[in-house]
Amino acid sequence: MFPELLLPGDFTFLFLHEDLRGQEVVVGATETLRANLHGLNENTFRAGPETVARWLNGDVEETGNRFEANAWHGFAIFLYLAEQAVANVLPMKLDY
Repeated sequence: MFPELLLPGDFTFLFLHEDLRGQEVVVGATETLRANLHGLNENTFRAGPETVARWLNGDVEETGNRFEANAWHGFAIFLYLAEQAVANVLPMKLDY
C-alpha cells in the first residue's frame, strides 16, 4: 500500500480516505516521505547535497547507464518536491 495523497505532518501510519471524486486513496505524511527518501539515499546512492542538486538539474553524465541516470534525476526531483512540501506545509498528490 503506497500513499497517493500526502498531508503536511509527521505521522508514520497510512490510512484510507475518500477523495473529492469519491475514490478511495491511501493517505500518508509529507515528513515521512521526506525521511524515507533521505533513508533511501543513505542506503543506496549515498549522494551529498551538492550531488543531488546536480542530479536535480539533469547533470547525471557520470554514469554511462541510462536507467541509473534517470533514477538519479527522478530521485532528485521527488526529494526536492518533498522538501518543498515540508518547508511550505503543503500537501502532495501523486498521480501515476
